[in-house]
Amino acid sequence: MLAPKLITPAADAVVDLATAKQQCRVEVSEDDALIEGFVAAATKHIEKTLDMALLKQTWRDYACRFSRCIRLSKGPIIGIVGVKYFDGDNVQQTVNASDYQMLVDAEGAYVAFGSSWSAPRVYDRPDAVSVDYEAGVDTAERVEPQLRTAILLHLAFLYENREMALETVMTPTGAYEALIWPFRKTVV
Repeated sequence: MLAPKLITPAADAVVDLATAKQQCRVEVSEDDALIEGFVAAATKHIEKTLDMALLKQTWRDYACRFSRCIRLSKGPIIGIVGVKYFDGDNVQQTVNASDYQMLVDAEGAYVAFGSSWSAPRVYDRPDAVSVDYEAGVDTAERVEPQLRTAILLHLAFLYENREMALETVMTPTGAYEALIWPFRKTVV
């Protein structure tokens, strides 16, 4: 399976500049761009670590062939945008939305195709089937409070240690790990 591809990034930040400046105890505007960059970095770090989307984003997952279900890599899932495939002649086609549904189990969300649906022949390529979907939540206020707090802790750590030498061992607080731990995916 190919790596998922971000199609449309989140339009807003999980933590606004005023909250970020308050966390860093900054009252002047000289470091605003730097702080916004640290907010973005801290947010991406959590999203990458937890393999999830925090704010609404559109992602594309790939499969080399159809199966009864196609697991989606990011979460939480808002909904499926569409399912496409390259037919036997290598021409992209769209699967009718009535032929599949999104389901969620203990491992996360997946696209399930109906038992009466007959999978078409696909061209031999690693991206033969693609699923576009929206993941995340609609507003920053709906992001889990623990994750917002972890972003604030990470942001403050980055800001406070922005001029550390590369040889210096960076040891952030264990609170960050404790906050994100419940959201980690279980690997079986």
